Amino acid sequence: MKFIEYATPNAGKIKQNDININEVVKQHVAYLEQKNAEGLLVFAGTTTDGAGGLIVYDVSDEATRDRVVQEDPLYLPEVIDIAIHPFETFEDITSR
Repeated sequence: MKFIEYATPNAGKIKQNDININEVVKQHVAYLEQKNAEGLLVFAGTTTDGAGGLIVYDVSDEATRDRVVQEDPLYLPEVIDIAIHPFETFEDITSR
């Protein structure tokens, strides 16, 4: 099952919580590299205007989905808004 994770930072809350977002992003990128090596990462990227980032994962079930999201160093609900949605690629749709 594929899903998208859309993460939107809240700059004010990041500053209030004294979080070194650059360090968190480095850890996040390393985590994505690990998920890519495991074959779970389909696509990842960030907006060029700082609005957020989008990740597409392909996992076996909802429990794995939840684990993958929550183990990511970027999973900071107090400062990063994360939306999770089921997802199908164009290829998924047209190959039925």
